[in-house]
Amino acid sequence: MADQLQNYYTDRTFEKDNFVGSDNLASQYVPLADQFNAAYNAYDLALENRNNELYSERMKEFADENRVNAVNFIELNILLSQTIDIIDPDGNTDTQKVETNLQEITKRLNDLQPGTKPETQAAVKQYQDAVKEFIAEARNYIIINSSYGEAYTQLYVKYNRMIGRANEVDMNDLDAVDSKK
Repeated sequence: MADQLQNYYTDRTFEKDNFVGSDNLASQYVPLADQFNAAYNAYDLALENRNNELYSERMKEFADENRVNAVNFIELNILLSQTIDIIDPDGNTDTQKVETNLQEITKRLNDLQPGTKPETQAAVKQYQDAVKEFIAEARNYIIINSSYGEAYTQLYVKYNRMIGRANEVDMNDLDAVDSKK
């Protein structure tokens, strides 16, 4: 299907058939896209549920060890994920809920301690900077640019960059632990 679409437009066939071919291709493409989107959404939900299970298990371990900074870090990432999920590129965003989340994210971010090792401290600093960029972009999106299609893409780029930074943080080093245990 992708090759057919590509060839149709690359060969400029639409100029010869007055777009009749595009209507035919669209009638084949739309059901395939719908099918793909349904499967992708189911996969995305399953993946998100599994990640949340893993996060919950990890938070419980950290809480049992009184590692409040690591718990805060995980909760911060969950809140960020929930925030990007409620931002709707079609303009149906609950802006009040997003703003409430952004305020909570800011509070948690300010509470986040940098860890004990220099490499963790550097990773936490880069993560904090990326979260601040995401917050600014999210506020910009819900206040100004929500009708501009590219704005959502930009927001998601910031989110993905931030997640990359989060993955660089060693959660095991976020709290000083008593090595005499």
